[in-house]
Amino acid sequence: MRRNLLFMIGIILATAVEAQSGWDIHPGLVCDRQWRNPVATLAELPSDGNYPGDARLVLDDNIYYWDGATWIPVNQYVTVEPTNVFIGAGAGGEGLNTTCIGLDACGSAAGINGGVILGAKAGYGNVIGDRNTFVGKSAGENTGGSQNVCLGYMACRNAVGDDLLYIANSETASPLIWGNFASGEVRLGNAVTIRDGGVIHLVPLSGPPPDPEEGDVYYDATKKDLCVYDGSVWTGVKGPC
Repeated sequence: MRRNLLFMIGIILATAVEAQSGWDIHPGLVCDRQWRNPVATLAELPSDGNYPGDARLVLDDNIYYWDGATWIPVNQYVTVEPTNVFIGAGAGGEGLNTTCIGLDACGSAAGINGGVILGAKAGYGNVIGDRNTFVGKSAGENTGGSQNVCLGYMACRNAVGDDLLYIANSETASPLIWGNFASGEVRLGNAVTIRDGGVIHLVPLSGPPPDPEEGDVYYDATKKDLCVYDGSVWTGVKGPC
């Protein structure tokens, strides 16, 4: 699996450079430039006659590309372990069965198991957490807890807890959508909470909200009434609002 992954990375690298330079890749993946003939050992990589972007497979080691001055391993930022995949400078932490992709993704994390972490610094410094899903730059950074789903830039950053859902585009305790998988509770912003069993909670207001539209509903904390706007006036269950 590791060799196949490195082989695919090498092909992608060679193809990308070929697109920039106009050089052709032979159908057999061996030509004068770009994908070069393999060598048996690292010591056999030639120091001259190379072109920037040339790639060679070292049979007992890795795939290398020539940067114009030296041979660079294409997987210097790729770690493929029996149970983990880490891609990106500084990516990876302690744990099993985890995928971390991005600059410092899962970096300095302790005890991350069964997680999918995507984004620069996503899951960075995560303190003991299993089966988390973090997607977005700094999503889940410095969090503590398990089975959390955090989607968006800095979603649930510095949060603590288990079975939580955060959909946000900033570090906030009041995300656009918040949820608790264990209790079945879902909160939309700071206004509406849907609890397990179909209970809907509206945040009480002291009076009618501005600029209403027909069909708007709110709970009036002063009148202790549920009020509905019919397009011209507010009407409560108990009477006028």
